[in-house]
Amino acid sequence: MIPTCTTCNDTRRASNGYMCTSCPIPCDRCRYAGNGPFCSEIPCGCGCHRKSVEPEPELSYRCSTCAFKLFNPIAELEVSILGLYNDARFPGRSLLVFKDHYGDFTMMPSGKATAAFTQDMQRAGRAIHDAVGARRMNYAILGNVEPHVHAHLIPRTADDPIPNRAPWAHPDEVTPLSANTLAELGRKIVQILGKR
Repeated sequence: MIPTCTTCNDTRRASNGYMCTSCPIPCDRCRYAGNGPFCSEIPCGCGCHRKSVEPEPELSYRCSTCAFKLFNPIAELEVSILGLYNDARFPGRSLLVFKDHYGDFTMMPSGKATAAFTQDMQRAGRAIHDAVGARRMNYAILGNVEPHVHAHLIPRTADDPIPNRAPWAHPDEVTPLSANTLAELGRKIVQILGKR
């Protein structure tokens, strides 16, 4: 059976055999990106996508002062960048990195920037909460290892084996999510952020 787009019933396929409507760029007919695997190229060349569409530049962050690098960045907020942490124990666990360099939260200037960072933190936390169906969110600003202001956003779900303890006390080793799960989770968080 040929998979179809759930909105427009498009069955056209990319050269790699996957549905074009599964690309991150929507098909021209329904403007909807499906839930299946991605095409290998964007635009995929099968005629489903507008040829003039160029993929957006990949989001990245590296501090020019301390060289702190954020892995798996998924969204740019007002004064910070949100990166998805690859941790199967806490799907949705993220780092929120302040764009400008400050080695410690207490050294940040009072006022708009600090307020905007905490608003970004709450906004990202709400999106992660909704994306994974968390019972609650944990927030931590440490800076003991990386001297650049960043916050850990850790969703706590119903199946959490240590719901009343800090996430660092989790008995299991960190194991990565599958690439597909990580990508889908990132898309879901970004989609929710776009609606807020």
